[in-house]
Amino acid sequence: MKKNYYLFTLCAILFGFTINAQTNRNIGISETTTGLAITANTQLVKSLIIGANTVNAAGATDAIQNTGFGVQALDNLKQGDNNTAFGYNAGTAIGGAAGSGSGNTLIGRASGYQIGAGEYNTAVGNQSATEVIGGDYNTFIGSGAKGDLGNAQGRIGIGQGVVVSSDLTAVIGKNTVTNVYFGGMAAGEWNATLHATGITLENSETITNASDGTVVVSGNLTVSSDMRLKDNIKSLGNTISEILKLDGKSYTRDGRNEIGLLAQDLELVYPELVSVDGNGMLAVNYQALAPVLINGVKDQEARIAKQEERIAKLEILVNLLLNGK
Repeated sequence: MKKNYYLFTLCAILFGFTINAQTNRNIGISETTTGLAITANTQLVKSLIIGANTVNAAGATDAIQNTGFGVQALDNLKQGDNNTAFGYNAGTAIGGAAGSGSGNTLIGRASGYQIGAGEYNTAVGNQSATEVIGGDYNTFIGSGAKGDLGNAQGRIGIGQGVVVSSDLTAVIGKNTVTNVYFGGMAAGEWNATLHATGITLENSETITNASDGTVVVSGNLTVSSDMRLKDNIKSLGNTISEILKLDGKSYTRDGRNEIGLLAQDLELVYPELVSVDGNGMLAVNYQALAPVLINGVKDQEARIAKQEERIAKLEILVNLLLNGK
């Protein structure tokens, strides 16, 4: 501490700084009418404050390990710990009379300037999180990204001008964003997995999953099947012989009764209907079995029609024999 004090004293002699109480290991640089002042506020502990009107409020009671860079950054700090504010007017209201405000990280002009008693907020970008008042655990990244005016809780907004209007909600981009990629944009780079309990689509259709792994879709589930998307189109022909090789099974899975096919059995007949995930587990494309069954029914109907024709002819012969003709 003595070495630091001597260094500050030397700076004061060379550059016209003034030095106040040095007991709490703070560094403060602020422009005054007589030059620059380096201060050690007795009410702040282990803090670094640089900029005009930083920590300008009187009556600070207990503020520890705060860092402020910029004009009016942390301007009203009286109490609150571990705040970091970089930029003009950043975090101005943190730790004022309304509360303690701790653990906030604010980077950018006026970022989080109304947070006040809010805690553990992160705002990065010009005027980000400007409308959060006393909110906690919010994250806003992007110029103008914010929650609506009020005590926001647990909101995440990423992108320029994003507005997150509900608590415990995450928003990526404004309504002008047309695509969201995870893990890369080029084909073959999409290796990320999205984990969620539900998805709401454009027209309020929902996709949800129950605790037993059942997926429920509100509305019809359709699959793109335009012939213009396909090459090497051929008829499956007669599929009865393949169908006869399959055997539906009943079984239990995770304690619930189910009916279906075993992927290993289907793979022997129609390997193109079986896929393998990253863990080596097999999955069945059940919807693609529909064409197989359709052709099987058509073949059965053709056989039945021929049999009915033969039966009709036999009935005629029997009647002729019975009538002695």
